[in-house]
Amino acid sequence: MTVQEQHETATVAPRARLVLFLLVGRVVLRLLLYAAGMILVFAWGRDEFSRYAAAAGTAVWLTPLVQAGPEKAALKLLPRATRTRGDLLGPLRATVALLPLPFAAATAVMLLYDPHATATLYIAAASYQVSLGCTLLGTAVHRALGRADRDVAAYAALSVGLAVMCGLVLLAGPPPVAYFCGLLVLTLTLNLALARLMPVPEPSPRVRKTRALLAGTVALMGAPEVTANLATSLLYVELSLTALGHHSAGHDTAGHRASGDLYLVLMAWSLAIGAGYFAQRVFQPATSVRLTGRGAAAGRSRAHRLARGVLLGSLAWPPLALAAQFTVLSGLPTLAVLAVLMVSRAPLYMLMTYASYLLENSGGRHLRTSAMAGATGLLAVVVAGAVAIPLLGAAGAVYALAAKELVLSLVVLARAARRPAGRSASGTGPARRPSEAGG
Repeated sequence: MTVQEQHETATVAPRARLVLFLLVGRVVLRLLLYAAGMILVFAWGRDEFSRYAAAAGTAVWLTPLVQAGPEKAALKLLPRATRTRGDLLGPLRATVALLPLPFAAATAVMLLYDPHATATLYIAAASYQVSLGCTLLGTAVHRALGRADRDVAAYAALSVGLAVMCGLVLLAGPPPVAYFCGLLVLTLTLNLALARLMPVPEPSPRVRKTRALLAGTVALMGAPEVTANLATSLLYVELSLTALGHHSAGHDTAGHRASGDLYLVLMAWSLAIGAGYFAQRVFQPATSVRLTGRGAAAGRSRAHRLARGVLLGSLAWPPLALAAQFTVLSGLPTLAVLAVLMVSRAPLYMLMTYASYLLENSGGRHLRTSAMAGATGLLAVVVAGAVAIPLLGAAGAVYALAAKELVLSLVVLARAARRPAGRSASGTGPARRPSEAGG
């Protein structure tokens, strides 16, 4: 397939049958991830599982750090690129193949030094999350090139590998660090295969400008998702510190299990909202092309309307949720309370995610708006968690996460109110760089 044919394939919305295969792969993997949590609780017990969950939850932000920005940039820029495609593929290919290797080496050193240390467990968890992010990035690059069959195959391999590791835990009972290492080996193997299958076209004469554009797009498009996941990871740290404080004070509390409860609920949450992210990523190449020129103005207008609705909902949700928690939900198990709280804020979360998606793919100043909102939302979650978690435990983490939608909507609306002078009413603004337009 020539570069021009790949360009035409990638910019057309995928067919229903292909979307179905892609969706099935993601649903199966998500279901296995959630089932794995239940299996690991049964195999290890609550205390050992909470130790695993604390490590996994603390490191989970590393997957979007590696994946989100590069994946979104690849899905946005590769469909537009023709002569500059080789300039973009070089660094993406190197990231998939090489980035996880230093982390894997650090894990191997720690295993030799002290396999039972807490630090070894956390490094193994971090290495796996980085390597998994590279695997997901590799599948996205192939999808952006019109090679979705390799995406389907990679997800199938991840699902089989996860099922095998869960079976080993049930049969042989290896500790969490061995579980992480097994998944690390699986993802490293997939990364090398995905990188080798990528084309290696010759770079263009303006390779430096194109790669500078790629780097900037990665940073700006990755910021919202990375900061959202980093906020969740920091909540695990705050939960652990709160539980440690209670233990030091001599209180008999189940606080040390709060990380495990939150982890199980957030795994179910990720399964539920995965369909929204799937639709965004699968259709992003076509959306990216649609939101150019005059189409960008319509996308930004819709994002601002959504942000206004989310702002109103985010102001109303906390008092309503607190009232329900101490009346209707009073006496229910912690897992049930957390699940109801998470589900009740799901509409606000998804609407704000879609608004950010529209701004990201509109480009320019509005891409920076999305990145700025994500960074501000991270600060809001951490501050809210420091207040809410000592008072409400794991439920406080959910209230802290809800602060993100409130701040995101505020930043988007505030930035929209300060539109720079001289920008046309249509919102098309100045001409795009040649490399972004597909030069």
